[in-house]
Amino acid sequence: MGRDTMALTETVNYIALMSDNIDRLGRSFTASTYGAFAGQLTPVLSGLLVLYLIFWGFRFWQGRGESSVIDIAFRLFRIAIIFSIATGWGPIQTVAYGVISGIPTAISSVMMNNIVNAGRGAMSQTTVERDLYDFYQIALLASARISAPAAITAVPAPTAKPQPADPDPSAKSGPDSKTTLPGDAVLSSLHSGIVWISAALFVGYAVFLMLFSKLALWVVLALAPGFIVMLLFQGVSRFFSGWLSVAIQTMLVPIFFYAFLSFFLLVIKEVVIALKISMDHGAVPGIKEIAPFVLICFSGLFLLAQIVPLSARMAGGAQKWLGDVLQGDAGRALSASLATRGNGGSMARTQASGPVLPSASSQGSPSSLSGMNDTLIRDIQDRNLAINRQTRNR
Repeated sequence: MGRDTMALTETVNYIALMSDNIDRLGRSFTASTYGAFAGQLTPVLSGLLVLYLIFWGFRFWQGRGESSVIDIAFRLFRIAIIFSIATGWGPIQTVAYGVISGIPTAISSVMMNNIVNAGRGAMSQTTVERDLYDFYQIALLASARISAPAAITAVPAPTAKPQPADPDPSAKSGPDSKTTLPGDAVLSSLHSGIVWISAALFVGYAVFLMLFSKLALWVVLALAPGFIVMLLFQGVSRFFSGWLSVAIQTMLVPIFFYAFLSFFLLVIKEVVIALKISMDHGAVPGIKEIAPFVLICFSGLFLLAQIVPLSARMAGGAQKWLGDVLQGDAGRALSASLATRGNGGSMARTQASGPVLPSASSQGSPSSLSGMNDTLIRDIQDRNLAINRQTRNR
């Protein structure tokens, strides 16, 4: 939407002003709220950490805990990280906050830099907010221009010449004294209302998405301490997965929002310019200009309505993987990988020399029978591993 055709009366861009206010308030809100929650939860988290270590040590003493040094080290490391993150706002939280809040802005900026508007260069968040504001202002001007003929037409009809006073006070005035409203005035009022309502629905939903994505991200990050500590316990760790899914979704919504809206505002530029030019020439917009404008308003509304479901689908898959990693599956996967490498070496030695059979002199004692059974079991496991590896390679 070029500056020459979109030049409007100089007024405050309240859409950009709301966006700037949200960004300014969000920076201090998240840090202060996060620190307040962490300070109040620190005694509770300390007690839960002690109970967690007691139960884990008891399970380890019973032989039901981790069997490898890697699993134990990963669990202790995870406990230390979770406790340090959930009990205060420090350098780690500041860096994480900057990364999480900056990712949507960085990705959307890269995408919009490749959406070029002829005559104005690449799109940006500022240009999107300005064009959205100009779009609504043009709709308001068009609605006022269309409704103007209705106000001019709706005037009282000419009255008859004055008559001598009628002594009978019950005499009624004739129908000529009533105010008339022609059909064209009603139609103009209807067109004016349709233009304003359609533009208000589209722009209102766009502003709602923009503000909601920012507000939701600040609130979700401020509630992080209570959900991060749930990673320590398997029974309530699903609540952390839900929180993580919402956080990822709120990061994806502004990315899709600015990308979709940048494309859409460029696509509908000709329709909006045609409506603006018709008003600049002093003409009243007719159905030829109104119908395409209403169509693009509803098209934009339905397009923006797909952003939240699309973000939810993408966030669902990402949070499952991240949740599994943070809940300890990474340590088990690393331990299993190292164990698989060790079994691969023993399998190679077994295949080269064949299965080791016990000597005949040792077959009679129970210890020799137990050793023979262990050897056979290991040989069977090594062969199964070899078969599985060959199947994966195929």
